[in-house]
Amino acid sequence: MPILEQEPCIFPPDLLENVSSTDLQHPSVWMALYTQPRSDKLLMRKLFQQEVHFYSPIIEKKSISPNGRKRVSYLPLFPNYVFLFGDEHARLEALKTNLVVKVLDIVQQKEFLRDIQIIRKLIATGSPVTLEAKLEPGQRVRILKGSMAGTEGTIMERRGKSVLVVAVNFLQQGASVLVDDFVVEKVEA
Repeated sequence: MPILEQEPCIFPPDLLENVSSTDLQHPSVWMALYTQPRSDKLLMRKLFQQEVHFYSPIIEKKSISPNGRKRVSYLPLFPNYVFLFGDEHARLEALKTNLVVKVLDIVQQKEFLRDIQIIRKLIATGSPVTLEAKLEPGQRVRILKGSMAGTEGTIMERRGKSVLVVAVNFLQQGASVLVDDFVVEKVEA
């Protein structure tokens, strides 16, 4: 039983599908909004109400309360970050909320878009996704089979198991998901 229902983490719902690398010539650009502590969901609510385009990956976290009840929480994958897609007007609307501490420019727009599209695809599979901070270099691979076929990332070892890490290089963080060795192939650089 969820503590609270999941709220929209993207507006419009098809934002990542409709923004292609060719659209990045448009005056709208991706920006990272760094929020006040524990204010990312409140900022998303306000941006949603104002119909400002944004995305913040949300993951499901299951836990058991001390009295044994199962709980489901929806938490930001990258705490304190909301990614805004817009122009100067959208940036000002976000700043007017008084929830944004800093606006970070994303220089490599195409790479950032590719990274967050992959993160969204990983979350959509329903597999447990984990935040990975300060990524280390490893072997690049591509998943061959299943719902994540075609997804590229880096294989790393965590507690004796292979995990696929997808990096959001702008943040120097990423997300990981367990994969079986037999479903990947090495990607040549």
